[in-house]
Amino acid sequence: MKILCFHAVLNKRALSGIFLVFFCGTIFFGFSGAQAQIDLVWDRYKSETKMYVVEFPGKPTINRAALRIDPSTVIYSEQMNYEEKVSTPGEPDATRQYIIRLDQTFGGPFISAGRKGDASIFLDAEIEKLTEFYTMQGATIVSSDVTGRDDFEGRAMVVDLKNEKGGLAMSARIVILVRGRTKVQQIVIAPKSVIDRAPVLQFFHSLMLYRGEPVDNGDLKKDWVLYDLDGKGLFNVRIPPGAPPFVPETPKIEVGRNIRSVTTSVSDPVHGGRLLYRATVYDQGQSKITEDIFDLFLKKYHVDDWDKILVERVAADENFLHGKKLWAPVKPTPEDPGIEEKIIRAYYTNNYFGTSKILVIELTGSKAMLETDLAQNLLYSMTLRGDVPLLDGRAAPRRIIKPTSPIDLK
Repeated sequence: MKILCFHAVLNKRALSGIFLVFFCGTIFFGFSGAQAQIDLVWDRYKSETKMYVVEFPGKPTINRAALRIDPSTVIYSEQMNYEEKVSTPGEPDATRQYIIRLDQTFGGPFISAGRKGDASIFLDAEIEKLTEFYTMQGATIVSSDVTGRDDFEGRAMVVDLKNEKGGLAMSARIVILVRGRTKVQQIVIAPKSVIDRAPVLQFFHSLMLYRGEPVDNGDLKKDWVLYDLDGKGLFNVRIPPGAPPFVPETPKIEVGRNIRSVTTSVSDPVHGGRLLYRATVYDQGQSKITEDIFDLFLKKYHVDDWDKILVERVAADENFLHGKKLWAPVKPTPEDPGIEEKIIRAYYTNNYFGTSKILVIELTGSKAMLETDLAQNLLYSMTLRGDVPLLDGRAAPRRIIKPTSPIDLK
């Protein structure tokens, strides 16, 4: 059952809205004389995400992760889970599981409820995936419908789970709600005979969603981690620390002959894609780097199809550092079917503190993800000589740049 719950990961707020839609006539009208049975004395829990309040019959287990994406925004992934024993006359003992999960995207907001657009398309796709998943598990889809709550657009479904070896018949009620950058899922897994009883109704009915997106002012310098990229403190990058599900692993530093790099990835728990990040410093010793050598270097190590790139010439500091910003198409992979493009910020310098260096920051993902604030902050994550931002200046219009002579790389 826990596996099914985890894969469903449904929005509690959405579920409560769906629940009202499904059972308005059969439960609330029929229960009008027994409303007190729904008003159980439960504890109210206010999410630290500042996005919702919900009631549980006992103290839930709470797992939460946060990611700062810009100076005023922190996004969250949070799940509250509670299980209780259920005793029904004539049936074996079982458990009733209450789940609410909130996930936020670093992508753009969903179109507001009431308009046919991103939210509706996303929700229909979520229900389609859940239907396929539960059907493959041998479950039966009892119903699926449109719902909404507190300006959140939603979908709801009821599933009769597969009865293993003549065991107790179990059901799941699921609601998914979306608004802005937030997706909320509410789920109850319980014996089929009690799935529409007062405790389940109260759980859904207790959910209250907050409108808007809370502002959380802060500083990327405090919430992101500084990595020494060249081993001498001359070139550094500041990127998010490991925090699943957003950053599944701690950023990795790789050191080779005349090369140092740091790699990481940032996943979106709502849309499922991710940004792939890599920053590298190449030490070229006393060799003088020309524009042609720079282009050939990028073509050999960082760009698969040089004829299709778009380029801006940039100067981070006209006294010592020159470079380019490139957009290159990327072929999707089985691990990352949604990637479309790679953005590269690349620079070269001659005799900078005794050696020539090439600096490259690569960020790969879908075009939509590459336009987010998080992507821009990752692209401009490099600092010079401590914590001075490496910014671009005097950017020229995008144009095709190709090597002009076949100079061999050293």
